[in-house]
Amino acid sequence: MKSTSPRRGDQIIRQLRERFALDRRQRLCTLSRADRIAAQMLCALATRPKLLLLDEPFAGLDPSVTEDLLGALLASAADEGWTALVASQDIDVIERIADWVGVLEHGQVRVAEPTEQVHMRCRRLNVLAPEPLLDAYPADGRWLSVERTRRQLTFITEDASDEAVAAEVQARFPWAERITVEPVSLREYFVALARASRAERVAEIRAAEAKAEAEAARGGWLRRLLRGRRARDGG
Repeated sequence: MKSTSPRRGDQIIRQLRERFALDRRQRLCTLSRADRIAAQMLCALATRPKLLLLDEPFAGLDPSVTEDLLGALLASAADEGWTALVASQDIDVIERIADWVGVLEHGQVRVAEPTEQVHMRCRRLNVLAPEPLLDAYPADGRWLSVERTRRQLTFITEDASDEAVAAEVQARFPWAERITVEPVSLREYFVALARASRAERVAEIRAAEAKAEAEAARGGWLRRLLRGRRARDGG
C-alpha cells in the first residue's frame, strides 16, 4: 500500500465520507446495510490501496443505493489511480465499470480479456428462411444460445467481425431471405456461455449413463453365458 501521512489520510477519509454520505456521529451498529457497506469501503479505501478486492459489493441493494455507491467508488478510484477487482453476478454493473472482464467456469478461466474486445468479437445472428427448412441444418459447434422458430434461426457467435460472420452464414444458408448481425451485451454473452456449459454437462452425463447401461447389459450377457456353460458342464 502507498504510505499516507496523517494529514493526507484525514483528507481522504473526509472526502470519502462525503462521497458515501456517511454521518460521522452515527455508530456502526446503527447504520443501514447500505451505509455499513459504504463504511467498509471507506475503511478499505482510506489506506489508499493499489488493489481493492470486492466480493458482491452491491448484492441486495436498491438500484439507487447501488448507483450512489458505484459513483463514489469510481470517483475515488479515478482520483487515486486504484485498481478494483470486483467479483459479482450482477453483469449489468460489471459491464458499466469493468475495463477487463473474466468468466470462471467450474473453477477454470473461460474468458479473460478487455470488455471492449468482448463487445467487438461477439455477435447475434438472425437467419430468416423463406420456408420452414431450418430443421434440416444442424447447429454449428461454435454457436451459442441457439434458438429456432418455424422460419428463424437465432444464435450468438464468438471470434468474428460483422462482415466475416455474415459472409460465412450466407454461404451456409444461401437461400436465406434475410440475415441480420447485431451486437451482444455482456449479459447476453454470459447467459449464452452458461447455457452452453449446462448443455455440455448434460451431454456428458447422458454419455456416462449410456456407457454404464451398455456395460451393465454386456455384463448381464456374460453372466448368462457363464451360467449356460456351467449348466452344460454339470449336465
